[in-house]
Amino acid sequence: MRETSSNAMDAALRGVPTAPTRWDAVKVMAKAGFSVLLVKPGTKDPLDVRSDREKANDEKAGRSGSGLHTATTNLDRLEKYWARAVEKFGVEPNVAVNVERSGLVTIDADQADETADVQRRGLEGADVPLEAYAPTVTTPGAQDAAGKWVHSGGGHFHFYVDVEDLPLVKSFKLPGGAEVSTKDRYVLIPPSVRNEGPYTVTGPVRPLSSAPWLVDLIRAQADADEADTAARAQAAQDRAQRRETEGPSSVEAWNDAHPWEELLTAYDWTPTGKPDNCGCPIVTAPGDHASPKSATAHEGGCTNRRVDLEGASGPLHIWTDHPPVELEDRERWTKAQFVAAMRHQTMEEFLVAEGLVDDEDTTDPAAMALEVPVDPIDAAVARIVAMTGSGGGTREQRRARLDGAFLSRADLRSLPPLTALVDGYLYLDTLAQLNGERGTFKTFLALDWAGSVATGTSWNGHGVHHGNVLYFAGEGVAKFDDRLSAWEMEHEVHEAPVDVFREIVDFAAEATVEAEWVYVAALLSLRERKPSLIVIDTMARYTSGHDENSAQDMGRLITNLDVLRRVTGACVLVVHHTTRGTTHGRGSTAVEGAMQSVFLMRRSTEQGRVVAELSTTKQKDSPEAEPIKFLPKEIPAAASVVLDPVVEGMDPFTAEGPSVGQHSPHYVRVAAVLWRTFGPGTSGGTKGEVRAVLQGDEDLRLEGKDRQSVSKAFYNAWAVLEKRGALVKATGSRFHLSDEAAVEFGLVEAPETDEDDGPAAGLEAVS
Repeated sequence: MRETSSNAMDAALRGVPTAPTRWDAVKVMAKAGFSVLLVKPGTKDPLDVRSDREKANDEKAGRSGSGLHTATTNLDRLEKYWARAVEKFGVEPNVAVNVERSGLVTIDADQADETADVQRRGLEGADVPLEAYAPTVTTPGAQDAAGKWVHSGGGHFHFYVDVEDLPLVKSFKLPGGAEVSTKDRYVLIPPSVRNEGPYTVTGPVRPLSSAPWLVDLIRAQADADEADTAARAQAAQDRAQRRETEGPSSVEAWNDAHPWEELLTAYDWTPTGKPDNCGCPIVTAPGDHASPKSATAHEGGCTNRRVDLEGASGPLHIWTDHPPVELEDRERWTKAQFVAAMRHQTMEEFLVAEGLVDDEDTTDPAAMALEVPVDPIDAAVARIVAMTGSGGGTREQRRARLDGAFLSRADLRSLPPLTALVDGYLYLDTLAQLNGERGTFKTFLALDWAGSVATGTSWNGHGVHHGNVLYFAGEGVAKFDDRLSAWEMEHEVHEAPVDVFREIVDFAAEATVEAEWVYVAALLSLRERKPSLIVIDTMARYTSGHDENSAQDMGRLITNLDVLRRVTGACVLVVHHTTRGTTHGRGSTAVEGAMQSVFLMRRSTEQGRVVAELSTTKQKDSPEAEPIKFLPKEIPAAASVVLDPVVEGMDPFTAEGPSVGQHSPHYVRVAAVLWRTFGPGTSGGTKGEVRAVLQGDEDLRLEGKDRQSVSKAFYNAWAVLEKRGALVKATGSRFHLSDEAAVEFGLVEAPETDEDDGPAAGLEAVS
C-alpha cells in the first residue's frame, strides 16, 4: 500500500475548484499520491511530451511504454510535461490518473442505471437516498456526432486501497454493467473538460475497507483468474504426460517430424543463417524484400516467453508487410496452418490429406490445440503504430520499414502508374483535399463523388472505378440519408451503398495503441473488401484540439492519413474550410503540400440563381481539369438537393430550361412519354407500352451496351418515378404521370394562379 491516505486524496480532489490554477490543483493531487498523466485538451487521449532522451532514460530505468505508463507523482517531471503541453496546444491539458500506481480501485459507470447499481451495493440496504453514495467524480457523458447522448448519468467511484494483500486482477464488470479496475487503466479527473462538459467532484475517495462487498468481488475474480490459469497449466501438464506415456498424437508426431526449415524451403523461403533474439532462425519470404527478416520460425528451446509452444514447435511469426498472399490475413501461423494455407486447404482437408485423421473424424483435439491464439485486432493495431514511424512496433518492424524506403532507378521504373478513381479528379492510393468556404456545397460534391464510386456511375461523363466508400460524417448524420436518397433519385439507382462513420476520432493524435484512429485504421486493414474512397468531412471536426497553423500537428495528421491510405489503397479525401476570401485551405500549407489533388468549391449568384463552381487547384502528377459549374437542384421527394452540372451550350438560366432529350435523366424521359402519349384523356400506359414508345423515339430512347442494360435502365427509371410519387394508377396496370410531376420535370408550364378564381384550369405541354 502507498504511504498516503484516502483523506489526503479526497482533500486534494475537493480542492480542485478553489485552486488558483489548474497546475496548482495537479501539484496538490500528485503530492497526495495521485499518479498523474497528461491528456490532450478536450479529449481522453493520453499525451506523451517526453523528449527522445527522456524516453530512452525511462526505458533504461524500466519505465517503458507510453500512455498510462507515463503517469508519475514526480513534480519536476510533471512541471516539465505541463509546460510543454501548454506550449504545444496553447491551452492547459486534461488530467488523468493511473489507477494502480495511485493505489486505487476504480468503478467506472457509464450510464445512470450503472451508477444506481453501484450506489445500491454501497448503501447495502440502508434506508437513505441513493444520492448519499455519490460517485467520487461525475463524468460529462458522451455524445455521438449527431448530438445524441450515448453515455449519461455516469461517474467514477474511487476507493483507496487500505486492504492488505489485495490481488491485482484484470478489469471485470459488475452485474449492473459498471466496470471494476485495479490495474492497466487510467481515468480522467477534475479539472479535465471535454466537449460534453467538465469532470466534477461530487463524492469522497472512500477507503476500500469501507466496501467489503467490493473486496469480496475482487478476491472472487482473482480466484477465478487463478483457477483459469491453473486449468490451462494442468491441461499443458496432461498433454505432456500423455505424450510421455502414450506417445504423441498423429498430429503432434507430424508436427515434431517436420521442422520449420523443411516446410519453409519447400515453398521457396530462404534461411538467413541468423538467429533472432530468442535463438530461433530468421527466414526470408520468396520474392524481393527490403529486409531479409521476413519472419521468425520459432522452434523448441525458444527463450521468448511470449511464444506459445506446443509439442516441440512454436509459430511462424511474420514481420514483412509483403508475405505470400496465402499468409496475408494473420501474423502467426502454426506448422499445420502454414501448410494448409499454402495448399489452399481448410484445416480439416489438410488433416485428411496427411492421413492424420480419417474423413469421418476431423476434430482431433491435438490438431485444434495447435491453433495459436492471436487477436487480429491487436496485431493490426501494432502494425499501424509501427507504420507511422513514431517509435511504435518492434525494432525489426521499424528497420524493415526504413530498409524498404531505399529505391533504385529500376524500382522507380517499376512503380505502378496512378489508377483513376474518378477520371481526371481522384486517384486510388492518394490523398486529396476539397476546400471551400461554408455554404459552397462541399459536402454535396463529396457525396456526388461517393455515390458515383459506390455504384460505378460515371461522373459528368468521367469514368469511375467502382468500389466501396466510407464517409466520416463529422458534421452529423441527421440529413445524410435524405441527401443520398436525392442523389439516388437523380441518378436513377436503387441504392448507393455508402458506409457512414458517425463518431469523432482524432486523426491528428499520436499513434499509440490507445489512439482511437489507430483502432479504426486497424479495423479497415482487416476488411476483406476495403474502401476505395474514404471521405473525412471535415478536417476541423477530426482534428479538434489541434492547431491548424502548426506544421507539427498537421504533419502528424498527414502521417496518419497516409497510413490510412496505405492500409486500404483508397483515395482519402479531406473536406476542409478556407479562410473567407482566400482560395487555399485554412491553416498550415503543409497539408496541401502533401496532397496529390486539391480542389476548390466557390459559390456565386448569376441571374438570380445560386451557382456552385468546382475548380482544380493542384494535380501533382496529372493535368488539372477545367472548372465545372453546378446548379443546386431541389429534389422535393427527398427533401434535399443535388448538384446539377451546367451543360456546355445550354443556357441554364432560361425560364423554360432545355427541352427533354438525350441529356435528360432516364426517369424524365420515361415521364415525358407518359405525359405526351399516355397523358390526361387517355386510358394510361403499361410499362411495356411506355417502354416501346420510349425506345422508338430517337430523341428519348435509352442507350446501353446490350438489351439487358437498357432493360435495367428503364426499370430503374420507373422505380424512381414510383419512389417520387409521380405515377397515378389509371386502371389495372395502366398509369398516368401526375400533374405535379409534369410541372416538376419541366414537361408543362406551372399553372398561373388567379386570386379570385383559384388555379387556372388545364396544363399546357412544353416541347
